[in-house]
Amino acid sequence: MKNVRYIRTGIVVSLFLMCLISCNTNQYAGNGTRLGNPAIVGTIYQPDGKSPAPDVMVHLRSKNALVDISTVGSIHDNDQSIAVVTNSEGKFVFTEIEIGSYMIECLDDNDNYAVYETVIVENYDTTISLPADTLKPAGAIAGHIRLPEGGELNKIYVLVFGVQKFAMVNNSGNFFIDNLAEGTYSLRIISSLADYGVIDTPMISVVSGNNTDLGTIELPFTGTPLLKNISIDYDTLKNVVSLSWDQLDTSQILGVNVSRRTEYDLIDSLKLSYCGYELISDNKIYTKLNKSPLREPFYHDSTAVQNRIYAYRLSVIRKDTTETVKSHVLPLRAVACFSTEQNIYWTSPVNGIEGQIIIKLKNNRT
Repeated sequence: MKNVRYIRTGIVVSLFLMCLISCNTNQYAGNGTRLGNPAIVGTIYQPDGKSPAPDVMVHLRSKNALVDISTVGSIHDNDQSIAVVTNSEGKFVFTEIEIGSYMIECLDDNDNYAVYETVIVENYDTTISLPADTLKPAGAIAGHIRLPEGGELNKIYVLVFGVQKFAMVNNSGNFFIDNLAEGTYSLRIISSLADYGVIDTPMISVVSGNNTDLGTIELPFTGTPLLKNISIDYDTLKNVVSLSWDQLDTSQILGVNVSRRTEYDLIDSLKLSYCGYELISDNKIYTKLNKSPLREPFYHDSTAVQNRIYAYRLSVIRKDTTETVKSHVLPLRAVACFSTEQNIYWTSPVNGIEGQIIIKLKNNRT
């Protein structure tokens, strides 16, 4: 593992290298003999650290190169690296390159690797002579991805800068990237899901023959948070309807609105269906109950009239004050405290609204 910045050489060293390349083209294996361009020269040794490593494949890529996930099925056909092979003395040279920052990856037929993490070419009269490096068994990076608002984990990708490697996250959220030379890497975690952002994780150390476990990484959610675990309860003694939900990240939203409408005055308005009790109609207007968006995950409604049937819905209010799609319908019958009616459990979505919610109509009879 080598981290090379850049080396400025004088005219004498540059002329010497040009003469060396042009006078003895068998000394270095390279990608061309064209003169006048920046040159990068290095030597690779076998794992014993003493013997030159011939026939090693050496890839030169941009330091910021990443796999294009739209071509993951044909990744080897889209590798934009410049590749050369070391000669019998383990030496290699790149001559047809542009100014820029590069990463150089070396590998042999026995899955031994070496990497030059950063090689910077600043100008066209620069010659860079890399320190010798030694091949070692590969290491790996592993980790677990969490999506805070849920989603298809197999649409998450973990990419490694500069070495044309990536991993798809499996359905359990795990990923594994092997065949990495000992060194330090930067990763990019991206998603093809619309509501998740990108994470860049620099300075990940990989040790030869070992796995670097990154633990759990949470991908940032950039969409509108979802309302979860909504519950509704009615206290017949206090005549108070209580709604609650999981706490939302209020840094991304203004809060939550609670809306209500009156359905019917009689229990006959409910009908028994295959999935339990369900509302007959869904065409009445909801009235917002709270004055400003709620930032705490609860609301108490003390204006319900006994022996009426109500429907409640919650909605998240974005920063731009727009309202998201409302939650499931939350039906409730405000029964009197001396009512003999039993508790009702609702386990069905209403009027084509997908999802499932369990609601207990509480009757605190005395």
